[in-house]
Amino acid sequence: MSAVLLWLDDVPPSINTNNVRSHWRGFHTAKKRWQADLERVLLVSALPRPIPGLLEARVTLRFPVKRRRDSENFRPVLSKALGDALVNGGWLTDDTDQDWLLIVRTDPEVGPRRTTIELSWTHDTILLEAA
Repeated sequence: MSAVLLWLDDVPPSINTNNVRSHWRGFHTAKKRWQADLERVLLVSALPRPIPGLLEARVTLRFPVKRRRDSENFRPVLSKALGDALVNGGWLTDDTDQDWLLIVRTDPEVGPRRTTIELSWTHDTILLEAA
């Protein structure tokens, strides 16, 4: 298994924020901004093109204030932005769930806003059936 670690000094907006959920344009604007930021970070990474096998993205969101957060509220913008960035850059041929898996969690430690993304992949495996 191979892996690459990336990070951004921000966290995606929650779908609970009014500008993301009140109108489709709010979501679209947030997704486009995050996609552009992720594409810049991916371009300087050592991620192979195309990724050989299934890609797993483990995302950790860190916040400056300690309180309980539902990580699922941050997933929609992050999932669309990261999936589209990976496809646009040629790392994935498609962003379906057969090609990649996204896991999002919040960091229990307090600190400056940060999104840490660990991308790992397994090389294609050939399955042989016993006759």
